[in-house]
Amino acid sequence: MTKKPSLLRPGLQKHLLERIEDSTNEEERLHRVRIYNRFLKYFKDADGDMDALWESIRADYDVFCATQFVNTYGQPFFPAIFQSEAAKELYEGNYSEYFIFACRRSGKSSWAATVIIWLMQLVPYTIVQIYAPTEPQLFIIKYIVDNLEKNEFLKEELIQKPTRWSLKKRYVRFKNGSEADTWSMGMGFTGDSARGGGGNLLVIEEVGLWRRGDLDAVVKPMKREKHTKKSMIYIGTPTLDYNPDLPIEWERAQESKTTWTRTFTCWDAVREGVRGPDIMIETFLDYGIPCQLVKDNGVCPVYMPEYYEGLPLDFTCPYNKVCEENDDFVREEMIGFPKISGALFPMEKVRTMFFDGMALTDRPESDSRTYIMAADSALLDDYTQ
Repeated sequence: MTKKPSLLRPGLQKHLLERIEDSTNEEERLHRVRIYNRFLKYFKDADGDMDALWESIRADYDVFCATQFVNTYGQPFFPAIFQSEAAKELYEGNYSEYFIFACRRSGKSSWAATVIIWLMQLVPYTIVQIYAPTEPQLFIIKYIVDNLEKNEFLKEELIQKPTRWSLKKRYVRFKNGSEADTWSMGMGFTGDSARGGGGNLLVIEEVGLWRRGDLDAVVKPMKREKHTKKSMIYIGTPTLDYNPDLPIEWERAQESKTTWTRTFTCWDAVREGVRGPDIMIETFLDYGIPCQLVKDNGVCPVYMPEYYEGLPLDFTCPYNKVCEENDDFVREEMIGFPKISGALFPMEKVRTMFFDGMALTDRPESDSRTYIMAADSALLDDYTQ
C-alpha cells in the first residue's frame, strides 16, 4: 500500500521562521508573523489529527500558501499584504469584478495562480477560465501547474485520477469537480466556454494588451449568463496601444460599487517586501533614469520618505521627478496611463469636450464634404492649451 504524502514538508517550521527573519522591512515581517501564529494555532488545536489540521489550513488562504507552496528558491511562499487582501475580497464575493493594475515583477500572476488553486479546492465546481492575448502570455496556468508539481500532497489530495492536468494541455481538473482551462486570442473564441459563457470565475491576463472587440467577445457572454454567481478578475498594466478606452474603463471601475480596484506600484512592492531595493536600482538602470538617489539606495525619498532619516518636511526631488518623464516607467512601474503626444484618443473622451452652443460637433454634416477631426492627445489633456 502506497504511503500518503505528508501534509507538512520536513523542516517546515524552521523554514517559515527563516523566511520571517529574511523579511525586508517591519511591515512585511509583522504580516508573516501573523500568518505563522495562525498556523501554530491550527497545529495546536488539531492535536495530532492531520485531517483536522488540513481542514483548518485549506480554509485560510495565507496559511494555505505558506505551508503548501514554495517560491522560485524553494522557500515557503508568504503572500504579500496586497495579495492577502485581494484573496479575502475575492472569497467574500462582495464584488462581481476585480480590477488589479500592478507593476512588473509584483507577483500578480503568481497570486492569481495560488488563489485559483485555493478557491478550486475550497469551493466545489469552481469553473475557472483564464484568457490572455497570446498563448505565451498564459502565465497563470503555468504557475498553477508548477505549484501542483512541487507538492505531492496536493497532487494526491486534489487532482482527479487519471491525472488530467499538464502545462501542454493547459488544463487542470480536481476531484471535487473544479477545473481551470485556458484560451488565447490565437486559439479563437468558439462555443460558450471559449467566450466566457461556461465558467463562474473569469481571469483576464494582460488586460491592457486586449483589443476592445476581443475583450467584449470574452466578457459579455459571461455577464449575460445569470444562472450562476460569477466573478471576473482583470490583471495587467496600463497601456493605450491596443485599447484607447482603457483609461475610461478604469475610471468607471473605480467609481463602480460592484467593482473592487487596486493599484500596486513599484514603491508599494518595495514597501510590502515583494521587491528589494536592489531590484529598483536595476530597474532605474534598465530605464536609463538619471536619479542618483534611487541608484544609490534603491528607495525614492519622495514616495517612501519613511526610509530616509532626517528628511526635511519641505523636501522636493532634486532631480525634478525625472522618472515621471519616462512613459515606459510610468506605465510599467508607477501604474499610470502614459501621456504620449500623438496617441489615439477614444471617441468617448473627445465627446466630453463638446458643449452646447459650440460650432464644432462630433457629427458635422454637409451635402458635399466629409469632415475629419484629428487631436493631439497630450495637448487635449493639457488645461494650459
